Amino acid sequence: MKRWTSPALCLLSLLCVCGSLQAQGEADSAAATAGIADSAVAAAGIAQSASAFSRALERGDAAGMADQYVADATLVPPNGRLVTGREAILAFWTPRNPEFRTLAHSLTTDRLEVSGEVAVEVGTWRQEAQLRDEPPRQSAGRYLVVWRRQPDGAWKMQFDSWTAPFPED
Repeated sequence: MKRWTSPALCLLSLLCVCGSLQAQGEADSAAATAGIADSAVAAAGIAQSASAFSRALERGDAAGMADQYVADATLVPPNGRLVTGREAILAFWTPRNPEFRTLAHSLTTDRLEVSGEVAVEVGTWRQEAQLRDEPPRQSAGRYLVVWRRQPDGAWKMQFDSWTAPFPED
């Protein structure tokens, strides 16, 4: 069997392959752009929930803090004792010492990975607190939170773990 290819047939095949690659590249680019946009929306929603948590901590509002968690959330505090469920989380955050108060609290994201309805955040927490009439003290540590997007689009904590305070560098 004799094979022959015409330059026109080769050119047509090449154009089809290139067009297919370009279309795939455009689809990949569109997906990447959508992923970046979705990550930006997630980051903004997570920042809003984190801020609501910090403001509630400053007010001593344990219910406001507990509202930032999903119903079956789990805390892993520095002592390692697991605290599971919103009611147990509410009890955990309920102030036990009325002479201690948080004056300022912040969460700073160091890294955020978003995959669909779940996000993993690693960051640094900072706090200024005061016991009785003593001078306020600064403290800081690291945290790891797994966030879950809710049906209404809000982000709430599924897992929350943090380190004990460490000296600032």
